[in-house]
Amino acid sequence: MVKDLEDSPEALVNGVYRQVSDAGAIVVYGVRVKARRATNRWGQMVMQDAETWPDDAPYLTMHYFTEGAVEQTPYNRAAATRMARTIPRSLQGRMAVVIEDIPLAHMARTFTGYMLGLLLPRGVQSAVFTDYDEGLAWLQEALPDSPVLR
Repeated sequence: MVKDLEDSPEALVNGVYRQVSDAGAIVVYGVRVKARRATNRWGQMVMQDAETWPDDAPYLTMHYFTEGAVEQTPYNRAAATRMARTIPRSLQGRMAVVIEDIPLAHMARTFTGYMLGLLLPRGVQSAVFTDYDEGLAWLQEALPDSPVLR
């Protein structure tokens, strides 16, 4: 299911958006293009949010990449690696990555999931989805007032 992030109140750069869900407990970053300026702004916003995330709240983020942005260029890969390595080690929570179900999506899911497991802080679980609603539901399970399904 493709979510229209064009109506997001926080348009960052053409093709990159930031939305909040569940009363601000979940932050969704939408990326529609693979331009370097979009990648840079996405990384800056993720880091700014991670560094100022409240200590008493679980870190719950979704990174939603549509077909135009899902291609992993060397630049995008390097930027994502830098971002994942510099997320504060003290954070606890979940990060969902949602990519559209396109040819080779299974391979992209496997590679991305493996890399996130190596790079993210130990307290941040990660999962890769091809469905926006499934990714959001997985994050919502970790909300403080929701029972976490294990």
